[in-house]
Formats: sequence, C-alpha cells, structure tokens
Amino acid sequence: NWRRALVDRELLRLNYGIFALHAALLALFVQVPFMLRDNGVPASRHALVYLPVLLLSVALMLPALWQADRPRRGKPVFVGAIAILFIGQAMLAFAGSSLALTIAALVVFFTAFNLLEAVLPSLVSKFAPREIKGTAVGVYSSVQFLGTFVGAAGGGWLSQWHGPAAVFGFCLALTTLWLAAGASMAAPPVYNDSTYSMGET
Repeated sequence: NWRRALVDRELLRLNYGIFALHAALLALFVQVPFMLRDNGVPASRHALVYLPVLLLSVALMLPALWQADRPRRGKPVFVGAIAILFIGQAMLAFAGSSLALTIAALVVFFTAFNLLEAVLPSLVSKFAPREIKGTAVGVYSSVQFLGTFVGAAGGGWLSQWHGPAAVFGFCLALTTLWLAAGASMAAPPVYNDSTYSMGET
C-alpha cells in the first residue's frame, strides 16, 4: 500500500502540491513581517493587516469552492487557483515599499491558498484507489508537514545568505513546477450523490 500511494502519478501531483503550498507559505512569511514593518506597520499591529486579509480571502474563495465539485469544473478551478497563487507571490515580490500592493498581494495569495487547502484533500480522496485511501491520506499529511519544514528552513537560509529576492524566486519556482504538474493532471473522477432511506428506528 505504501508503494502504491507513493508512486501513483495523480497522487504524486497532489502530494507535491501540498508540499509546495506549505513550503511557499512558510518561506514567504520569513519575509512578509519585515515587509510590513518596512512599510510602516509595527509588529504590534500586524494582526490588523492579517485578520482583514484572511476574512476577505475566505469570502473571495467561496464561489470557486462551490464550483470545484461540479462535473468538469474541478480541474479548471484547481489549475486556476495555482495560477492565482503564482500571481499573488509575484505581486509580493514586486511590492517593494508599497503597503497597498503588499496587502493586495496577500489577499490574492490567501484567496488561492485557502481554496487549494480546501480542495486538495478532496482530490486525494477522489484519486486514491479505495483500498489505499487511508495510506494515501497519511502520505499526504506527512508531505504537508515536510513542506512546512522545508519552507521555513529553506526560506530562512535563503533570506539570510541571498536576500529576499532568493526567497521569492524559490516560492515562484515551486509554484511554477506545480502549475505544470496540475495542468497535466487528469480530470477528477465524478461521483454521483445518492440518498438512502434507513427506515424508522
């Protein structure tokens, strides 16, 4: 079961996706607090930026989330979200001394991040053969934490020795590879929902 879960092509794409998503998040947040500080937002007020960004990004991603499980809409929504994630990262890379652009970039990034975070587990469940679903979910969760570690450690190392541009380049490279992998992904299987009566108890 472990071997099947590790070598299945569609599961590999999804596992790389959750790895890249969390690696990019942690690497970016090596830099984002310093960007806010340099744009006049002291650390004590960062929550006043993060909370509205989070709430707005959740509101913006909900319509796409409702589309994600519709027949023939799953793959376009998924690939589109990866592309939006890339755009958000690119905006952060070029935000510089603009606080407004930094906040707008965070909204774009987290809209895609929240959507992908919600859609990826569903795709793993759909693509995994029934007899290895539990193993596939376990591998997926382990790769997610690996991405968190690599993003934090790699982002910190790149920032210290090569500067912010290297951190943004690292994140954009991860997402570019994911976009290519997602574009070649098969369409998610379509399941029919049925309701069964259990009778009176």
